[in-house]
Amino acid sequence: MNIEKARVVAKSFLWLDMERHPEFPFVVTHPVFESSYMMNNKKECFDAFEDEEKFREHRKNYEKQIDKVTDFSEFLSWLIRKAYILTFLKFAEDEGAITTQEACKYLIENWCRIENIGTDVNVSKKRIRKWLLQIDREEMLEENEYKRYCYLSDEVTLYRGVGSDSKEAIYGFSWTASKSTAEFFATRWGDEGTVYEAKIKREDIFFTEYGRNEQEYIVDYRKLYDVTMLEK
Repeated sequence: MNIEKARVVAKSFLWLDMERHPEFPFVVTHPVFESSYMMNNKKECFDAFEDEEKFREHRKNYEKQIDKVTDFSEFLSWLIRKAYILTFLKFAEDEGAITTQEACKYLIENWCRIENIGTDVNVSKKRIRKWLLQIDREEMLEENEYKRYCYLSDEVTLYRGVGSDSKEAIYGFSWTASKSTAEFFATRWGDEGTVYEAKIKREDIFFTEYGRNEQEYIVDYRKLYDVTMLEK
C-alpha cells in the first residue's frame, strides 16, 4: 500500500462535482457526501449548492483529515460511501495506491456493505473476478469463515434467485446454500423471478459469508456447471 497515492485518490473523489438527485432534491450523487445540507466545524448548517464558499472550506477540512489517514481501510470506513467502494478500489489500484491482492483483501472485508456487486457501471465483473482470484483464504478470511470453507465438500450445490432470466443475471458472484433464500431474492421486488441450481467445486468458491444470514457463497461464476432452472 502506498498511503500517499491513496490520499491523492481520496482527495480526487472528495472534489468531484456533486449533483442533485432528480427525484429527491436534498439527496446528492457524490462519493463522499449524501446530502447538500451540511454542518461545518463551526456548527453552522448550510446548503452546499447555495453557499459555495462554505462548501469549499468544508472540503478543505476533509482534506486535513485525509492527510492524517495512515491505513487505507480508514477511507472505506468513514470517507467513501458504500456505493462507491468498488470504484474507489479500482482507481486506487490503477494509481498504484494498492496492489491487486490488497484490492482483494479490502473487497472481502467490505463485501457485506456493497450492493449489486457485479453490476456496477464503473467496475466490471472481469475486474472483480481478477481481484477475487488473488484470495489467500487463510490470511484474508476470519477464522470461522476459513474453517467453514475447509469443511466444505469437494462439490457443493448452490442456488441463486434472480428477477431476470438473462445470462448476465444468472452468472453472478453470489449464490446461496439455502433454496428458500434464493426464492426470496427471486421475488423480493414483487416480480416473479426464477431460482437456479448449480454445482461448483470447493476450490472455485472464493469464500462464504454468513453475516447477513443468507448462507452466501461467493464463487467463480465461470466455473459453475450443471446450471438448471428450477420449476416454480
